[in-house]
Amino acid sequence: MSMYYEGYTEARAAVAAMTEQEILNYLDALYGRDNLPENFTTDDLRMEAYEQCRQEFTDTSSKEYEIVEFYTKLHKAMK
Repeated sequence: MSMYYEGYTEARAAVAAMTEQEILNYLDALYGRDNLPENFTTDDLRMEAYEQCRQEFTDTSSKEYEIVEFYTKLHKAMK
């Protein structure tokens, strides 16, 4: 089992090929634009689209996700 649903790689490739307007439409269809800085750049826009794509394709019920979450929390606790 994978941490990501099938199609994640293809979705990231699609984001890479999108225009700015297409990315804005994509963000609007997913989680919105709230995490974008006020005067966002194309790079900011694309990075937010990648993040929202990752969120959308993450299988939070997978064992791999549990392991990643555990080690992420452990790392934060050790700082």
